[in-house]
Amino acid sequence: MTAQLAETAQLVSPQVPVFTVEAEQAPEVSFAIPENSRAVMTVGQRVQVTFPALPETTVSGQISEISAQAQIGAFPAKLVLNNPPAAIQAGMTAELHFHFTGAVSNGFPIPPSALASADDKLVRSGMGFLHPDQAVTLMGEGAKRVNP
Repeated sequence: MTAQLAETAQLVSPQVPVFTVEAEQAPEVSFAIPENSRAVMTVGQRVQVTFPALPETTVSGQISEISAQAQIGAFPAKLVLNNPPAAIQAGMTAELHFHFTGAVSNGFPIPPSALASADDKLVRSGMGFLHPDQAVTLMGEGAKRVNP
């Protein structure tokens, strides 16, 4: 047990965590699959995982679970890391790198509401996070260059 999230005799609602427990098993990464991408994600699909805190570390993993029910427009999912180095610890931020072939190889369409925009430029910790050859495709609007 790594954390107690409620006090003895405290009333808690259903589905409210009371304890955080860690097990001696391969670390998992929790993530969400957008509704419009669910059709191309499968249990067993391989994914490359990087960690901002460990810039030289890349680990492969496999999707182990995909929820049957979406929550707020996305399907909760988990991925198990294969042979993770000891430096990877519970709670670290992970970046998932998917490889797709076919119709979605250019990326994911996203709803305009997912972007914070000002003067037609993406706003997220300063300037662009797209490479010069990338564009954002807004659902229902087609490809549009949103970032300088």
